[in-house]
Amino acid sequence: TVELLLQTFDFSESGGYWPEWIPVLEKALANAPKRKTLLHGRIQNRLGQLYRLDRRIQEAEEKHNEALALADKIASDELLLISYTCLAELKLTQKNVEQTRKFGKLGLALANALPGYERMEGFNNFILGQIEDYVGNHPAAVQHLKEAGVVWQKLENHLYWARSLQSLGAVYIKINKYEQAEKSFATAGQILKTTTYIKDHASILINLAVLFFRQEKWSQAEEA
Repeated sequence: TVELLLQTFDFSESGGYWPEWIPVLEKALANAPKRKTLLHGRIQNRLGQLYRLDRRIQEAEEKHNEALALADKIASDELLLISYTCLAELKLTQKNVEQTRKFGKLGLALANALPGYERMEGFNNFILGQIEDYVGNHPAAVQHLKEAGVVWQKLENHLYWARSLQSLGAVYIKINKYEQAEKSFATAGQILKTTTYIKDHASILINLAVLFFRQEKWSQAEEA
């Protein structure tokens, strides 16, 4: 049952259901029979992610740091990797450039060193792409987002593949590469065409409107 809860994160995150899932995971964590286990640490990190989405930043950081400490205690590379990634994600939310880079690079290095953790490689590249875009280091942002997209395409994860392309397109707009931006948004739209990710569909349309506005294509901007 707990494994099922952990696996539903993408659904709860994309659908905005985290307020409903927080008390469920809090209860699962409180009732866990064994505290020094990988599973316990995974629950801590998932709960931390939900706290972050609910803007309970201090509680999120506490849970991720608890999981990081547990990873050291039980010598679990997997839990260490997940904790690094979650902390990078949290620090990105806070726009803490130094800490985002620190945890993102640690997570990316460990994901590349361990077999079977391509998903974490994708997440850390995406996070690093976002923070480099934030500081205006657009070449690094493009590289990280491209690498994230390659991973998500390989894993056939349509949601995160499309999100990587959307972020890549937004960077292209900033550096006036409008053709590449439009291609990125169009591909993202095609990927999500048969899905129900309403927020992501809307984000693509907004990005297209910005793109056309920047090019003074007024009629296309209105249609988008």
